[in-house]
Amino acid sequence: MAELTVRIGGDDIALLRRVLGAHGAGAGPAAPHRVVVDAHLAPRKAEIVQLAQVAGIPMLIDPQTYYLQDYQHPGDSWAALPYAEAAIATPADLLNPTRVDQVVATCVEFQLQHGASAILAPYVHIESATDGWLQVQLALWAATHRYLAAQQIHVPVIAVVAMGWRLLHRPTWPAVIEPLATGVEALGVQEIALAASKVDQGAHPAQRLADYLATMHRLARIAPVTAWQQGVLGDVSVAGGAAGYETGIGRRERCDLRVAMTNRRTAPDPNAPRGPRGVFIRQLNRSVPKRTVVAISTDRRLMARVICPDPGCCPMGRESLLGDARTHALISRKTSLLQQQRISRPSWGWNRLAAHADEALDLAARLAATRQRNPAITRIDIGALMATKAVADHHRQALRHRKAA
Repeated sequence: MAELTVRIGGDDIALLRRVLGAHGAGAGPAAPHRVVVDAHLAPRKAEIVQLAQVAGIPMLIDPQTYYLQDYQHPGDSWAALPYAEAAIATPADLLNPTRVDQVVATCVEFQLQHGASAILAPYVHIESATDGWLQVQLALWAATHRYLAAQQIHVPVIAVVAMGWRLLHRPTWPAVIEPLATGVEALGVQEIALAASKVDQGAHPAQRLADYLATMHRLARIAPVTAWQQGVLGDVSVAGGAAGYETGIGRRERCDLRVAMTNRRTAPDPNAPRGPRGVFIRQLNRSVPKRTVVAISTDRRLMARVICPDPGCCPMGRESLLGDARTHALISRKTSLLQQQRISRPSWGWNRLAAHADEALDLAARLAATRQRNPAITRIDIGALMATKAVADHHRQALRHRKAA
């Protein structure tokens, strides 16, 4: 069964209480299969761990050790973690045996001390076969294996394979993917989280997505693969063989680790409000700003295509959608996963995705036309939809030709 892993923020505790049945009602239809929190939140939001433990939901702590690769402001909350450092670490720094062992030991112990159900091995973002970070990643995994064995720690281990989209292309596999696969296998993991940046972007997102799914298939020979930070590509990733996907709620629905690093360079403002969450629109398979949904409310035909049709999720239509957008996002994503899994034949599953992408692209085009009259409607990025349609069309046609032969 494919799993939905949801990234929980510090402002999601009340939501978590509701969906996990913290008051004795039992976990409801919005309860995710797993939750993950950023490492810097774990010490400050211990209730997230407690709620997950009471509900029997696995809880992961993302160490986000790729932040070591960029300058972090000294006042940033991540930089205060025991394995973190505000200064930029070079590959030479992290290939020092003493340093790599220290990062691994403190990172693993931090996750265990704060209630993680599984260990996410320290990881870095790899963008080239020759810049040294591939060697750092292999060293981190080797050190993790040694530490777990020496300390006799017997918990599930997850390897995050984080890379830029260029390294997904098959010609790079001998230099990057194959060494990584060997390193993952030696680590002895129960799961692989594939975090590839900017898969749905660029001039040829369909090719990037095809490469992503091919890489997933290669890594799945070792262990089940979760599509990490791939909310906009969640369904197509599962159709392509992923064991599930991870996403934020109305935020962080796509992976771009390079941007995530640079965002922490400036001094944090404790009084600055977080950016507004988007409202998940199942028909587009992504979240859009709330003001977009409000702006199209006067167009009944368009609103009818955007509104959640599930009475169990949004019984009051627009009011429910806007009033509790986070619960709606969780229910909608879980429902879509279940619908995809219920399809018995792969060709039918790809046909469903292709048909859905066609409808979504038509809706995006109508929203773009309406935006010319109403600038409150934001532009919809259709890269993920175009990629999904192209890949789904390719797979269903290939399956049809194979059957005919």
